[in-house]
Amino acid sequence: MRFALVDRGDIHSQRLACELRKKLEAITWQEDAEYPERIFCIGGDGTMLRAIHEYIDQLDTVAFIGIHTGTLGFFTDFTADEMDEMLQLLAGDAKFEECRLVEAVFPEKDLVLRALNEIRLES
Repeated sequence: MRFALVDRGDIHSQRLACELRKKLEAITWQEDAEYPERIFCIGGDGTMLRAIHEYIDQLDTVAFIGIHTGTLGFFTDFTADEMDEMLQLLAGDAKFEECRLVEAVFPEKDLVLRALNEIRLES
């Protein structure tokens, strides 16, 4: 299985990403930030949203797994303390929830915006 890690950038999230990388490599997963099959988002909702935008062209072939270390965690399913349980679930027959994206199309600007939960327009 190919994986990528996206972390919030703080020391705690970076350490957790390093720990997770070691655990995944120990079970023969390969890190591939360009074409992953699973993307681990370590942080909060902002980290998850950033990862979705980073991999927006690959949404049909990737699954996102959120590990909460941030201040908001509506999109993250696991905490740092649940990492081993998460890996056990992934080794089994894990099911992934599909989410639809919100899309705003502006044909006059040849622009399409996609978002997970909302799009905000300002003047």
